Formats: sequence, C-alpha cells, structure tokens
Amino acid sequence: MNICIICFRFRSENLNKQPWRYILELAKGIREEHVGVKVISNGTKSESQVVDGVEVRYVRASDRTLHSSQETLSVLQQENPDVIIMLIGLLDLLKRKKRLGKPIIAIMTSPLYTVSQILRLGAGEFLSHSRVIYIHLLTAILPRLCLGRGAKFYDHFVVLSEANKTRLLRGGVSSQKVTVLRPGIHDSDLTLPSLSEVKRMKAEFSPDGSPIILYFGSPLTLRGTDTLLEAFAQVTPPSRLLILSRLDDQLAISEHQKLQRMIRDYGLTDRVIVKSSLLDRSELKTQVCAADVVCLPLSLSFLTCQLRFLRRWRLENL
Repeated sequence: MNICIICFRFRSENLNKQPWRYILELAKGIREEHVGVKVISNGTKSESQVVDGVEVRYVRASDRTLHSSQETLSVLQQENPDVIIMLIGLLDLLKRKKRLGKPIIAIMTSPLYTVSQILRLGAGEFLSHSRVIYIHLLTAILPRLCLGRGAKFYDHFVVLSEANKTRLLRGGVSSQKVTVLRPGIHDSDLTLPSLSEVKRMKAEFSPDGSPIILYFGSPLTLRGTDTLLEAFAQVTPPSRLLILSRLDDQLAISEHQKLQRMIRDYGLTDRVIVKSSLLDRSELKTQVCAADVVCLPLSLSFLTCQLRFLRRWRLENL
C-alpha cells in the first residue's frame, strides 16, 4: 500500500511549526506501519528530497494551485497511491476540483469559527486584521449547502478539535466522515534542560535576578501582544519581558515593528527583550524554563505540552 500526502511548503525550516509538524509525525507514523508514504509539496523546481527522513517530491506550484496543478496531477499518476491525503484550507471547500479516482482524506488544521465568535473581536480588531480574519468570516457565513457541496469531494475529514467537527456536521457533513485527531506530545518534547543551562539563560536575560515574563508565539496583535505590553507597562519594576516571535511573513514583520514602537512609547526599552531569530528546540525549552511566568496564546494542545514540561522540570529541580 502506498499513500501520498499533499502539503504546501513542506520544508525543514517549517517542521517545528503547525501544521507541518502534524504532517511530519503523520508521515512517520504511516511509515512505521510499513506503508509507503511520500509527501508532494511545492518548491522552486521539480525535484525529490528526503526531509527529516520523509521522501518529498517538489513540484512548481503556488500554495493555492498545489492541489490542482498539472505537475501535481502528473506526480500522482506516477506514484499511483492507494490513498491521497490532502492538507486543505478553508477556501478549498469552495473550489471545484477534478475527481482523482482515489480515496481522499482531507486534513483541516485551520479553526472553523462561527459568525458570533468573529464578531466578538469588535470592529477595531476586525479592521486592523481584516487580512487574517476575512477567510474565517467568509466560511462562517457560508450557507450550509455550500459547505456540504465542497465536502463531497473528500471521502473523509481529519480535524484537530471537537469544535471543528461540530462545525462540519452543522454544514451537512456526515459524522461517519469526520475523525478528531489532536496533536500529540512526543517524548523529546519532555526532555529536560540542565539546571546549569537554565541558570545561565536566566542570568543572561535578568542579571539582577528580577522575574522574567516570557511570551512565545505570533507577534500579531490579534493574539494579544499589544494587550500584553500594555499590561506589562503597569507591572512595577524590576521585571523583564522576553518576547520570542518569528517573523515568517510581511504581516508578522509589520506587527513586529508596531510592537517595537509600543515598547518605545511605553518607555520599556530597558525591560523588554524581543528575539525574532529561529531557535532550536533545546534553546527554546531552556528559555521557557528560565521564565517565571509564561504567556502562550496558542492552541490548547501546545499549552498542555508546555505545562507538563514545566511541571516536570520544576518537580525535578526544586
């Protein structure tokens, strides 16, 4: 049996982020069951590579055209998989697609919000982040009929939360066609840094021993980074705020610049440290353990992983 997974931007630098980590672990899990698996992804040229032990065939296509490009279809014909797994976005439910003659499993990692949930953000947030929110609003207002029609192209759906499953069911998708598989925790996620490394990191960011508050996540103010800075400005010194946010795209860079202006306006340049470089997992875990307070505006599964990790570290080092 052979399986092909279609996933955009499946590259080494993305594998510690979602949804690529999810796809990587899925591919490895399939391989451990002695089933052939290859990832089809988009790149600058047509080539084959091995990425973290997984075979990848790159085709020349954009993120939006990867599923339907002629080169992708040609690769699928060559590989002749028994099952096709597709990482899909919200807009994929609206596009008409050519039947491939193979069972297709769709993986949806993006949340499906309701109109009421989006409206709770308020007009100001919606106007400031319309580029991020509009797709979610579009799918939220889709008639049930449209969602159901788009879903007919896929034989099964895998989602990461019960909320997404409920939304698909309300859109007319049969409950037999939806499975919830949450992101898991790998043993390596709970590997502890040494106490000496944690002390070294703490001394680096707070030489005077003052408390460290760490934010780890997207720099988007939609995630509350502006509120965090506003709140931190009210915290009586001495204290330090360490912000770890990667600048993955132009929007992230723009939001990063906005945060830098806020730091200057609040007079926090001596108390706030912003690191936007790519960190390896061991360095990141050491920084998390060096913090006294951790802010994680991320998914519940990631938060659970970090809380387990921190609890284990505290118990072994107190």
